[in-house]
Amino acid sequence: RCFQAEAQLRLERLKRRGEQHPRWPVNAMQQQTLLGKHASLQASDIVGSTKEVLWDLVHAKTCLGQLEEELEQCSQEVRKRQKETLQKREDASTLTEGRAAEDAAFAQRE
Repeated sequence: RCFQAEAQLRLERLKRRGEQHPRWPVNAMQQQTLLGKHASLQASDIVGSTKEVLWDLVHAKTCLGQLEEELEQCSQEVRKRQKETLQKREDASTLTEGRAAEDAAFAQRE
């Protein structure tokens, strides 16, 4: 919008001075061609289709962000479960060793 406003201001200054834009067509046929192309662009509703594409892009990026966040949460959950599993295995190993030591001590007493 800012760029468009600046361009319009430049064109208004040129008109006030009685000058034309350097790329403005010099003959009537070229001017009609330019005006026809302008009208066809206005009629084609490029703005609407561009908005739709941009909304799709925003939606896709939003979904990507959500998926990345969920993936990170899942990764943290997996790491937590792995630590818990490792701790339980160590506890089980300690209990097994303790039970084996008790059994050995009991067997020696008998």
